[in-house]
Amino acid sequence: MSFSDEVELHRIYAGARENRNAYFEKLALLDGGTVALVITAVLGPLHGQITHKYLLGVGLSVLVLALLLLLRRNFLAAQFEFHAAANTAKDPVFLGSSEAKKRTKWLTKDIHYTEGVGVVLSALGILLLLVEVWFLIVATPSAPLPGVDPRDLSHTSPSSLSIGTNVVNQAAPYAQNDRTTNESKSYFSRLFSPENLPNIALVVVGIGGIITAICTLRLIKTQTIDTGIAANAALLNAQAVINTERPWLVVSVHSDPYLANGFFFRITNKGRTPANVVSAYREQKIVDLPDRLRIPPEYSSPMYSPEDNLIVADGKWEDRPSFNPEAVISNPAGAREAFENAAQFLCFYGQVTYRDSFGQRSGDSGEHYTRWCYVYDVSQKRMVVSGPQEYRGKT
Repeated sequence: MSFSDEVELHRIYAGARENRNAYFEKLALLDGGTVALVITAVLGPLHGQITHKYLLGVGLSVLVLALLLLLRRNFLAAQFEFHAAANTAKDPVFLGSSEAKKRTKWLTKDIHYTEGVGVVLSALGILLLLVEVWFLIVATPSAPLPGVDPRDLSHTSPSSLSIGTNVVNQAAPYAQNDRTTNESKSYFSRLFSPENLPNIALVVVGIGGIITAICTLRLIKTQTIDTGIAANAALLNAQAVINTERPWLVVSVHSDPYLANGFFFRITNKGRTPANVVSAYREQKIVDLPDRLRIPPEYSSPMYSPEDNLIVADGKWEDRPSFNPEAVISNPAGAREAFENAAQFLCFYGQVTYRDSFGQRSGDSGEHYTRWCYVYDVSQKRMVVSGPQEYRGKT
C-alpha cells in the first residue's frame, strides 16, 4: 500500500471518528444542560414541592457521572488521534515502541467501554428525572373553592357548621353544578398551572433528548457502515495496486546444454519492483508416489543466493550447478527398473522466500514465497510438474 493510499484510508477513518466524537460531545452537553435546568427549577419555583428528594438526587448524580464519563471518553479519543497520526506517518519511534502499540489497544478498548457506560447512564438519569416530574404532577394538591380559605375551616365550630349547612343546602342545586364543573377542569388546570410549567419544560427536554439520542445513534450506525464500506473499498483498491506493482518470482526448469541429461532451475521476477531474496532451498527425494510427499514440506538444503540477494524487475537467477536425474536413478545398478515401472519416482522441489519494498515502508514483513515441485519422467527424460498443492503454492 502506497503512502498516499494510507493517508486516504486514514482520512476516511478520521472522518468517521470525528462524527462519533461530535455525537458524544452533544450528549455530554445535553446531560450538563439537563442538570443545570433541574437545579434551577428546584432552587426556584419548585423549592419546597419536591416529595421524592432521594430519587431526584440519584437522577442528578447519574447524569453528572455520565457527563464526567463522556468528557473522559472525548479526552481519550483526542489521545487516540495522535496514535493514529503517528501510525499513518510511519513514525519510527512509534512503530518501534511496544508500549505505544499497547497504549493504542488500551485506548481503543477504554473508549468503547466508557462511551457505552456513558450512554446507559445518560438514559437512566433522564428516565429518573422524568419519573420525579411525574410524581410532582400527580402530587400537586387541588385548588381550594373560590372565596374559601382552608385555614378558616380548621377553626370553625361544629355549631357554626351545622348552621351553615342550611345555607349551603339552600343553594345546593347551583353549588353542585359549579363543583362538578370545577372537578372536571381541576386535572387540566393543575397540569398546566404556572407552578407546573418548569415540570412540563423538563418533560419536553427529556423526551427531546431521548429522541435526539436515538436518532443520532441510528445516524452514527449508518455512517459507520458507510465508512466501513468505503474503507474496505479503499483497502481493496490499495491491495490491487500492490499486487500489480509487487515482485512475483516464478520458477521454471530448463535443460542444460553443457551437461548431458542435466537440468537447472531459473527464478524470474515477473513483477514491476525488485525482490529481496531471504532464503532459497532445493530438495530431491525418492518416493513411491509424488502425492505422498510429506505435508507440510520440509526444506534443509540451501541454494546459492543471487548477488546482493536482489532480483530486479524482469531479472533472472539460475540455480547452479545443474543436476543430472539419470545419474540418480541409475545408482546403484538395477535401480532404474523401479523408476521405469513407476514403482518409484524422483522428485525435485524447493521454496524461495523474498520480500517486497511495500512491506518495509508499511511496517509489515512483506514476505512472500514461491514453491515448486517436479518429477522426472524416465521414459521421456524430462521434468514434469507434480506433487501436492502444498508443494506448489505461491503468496
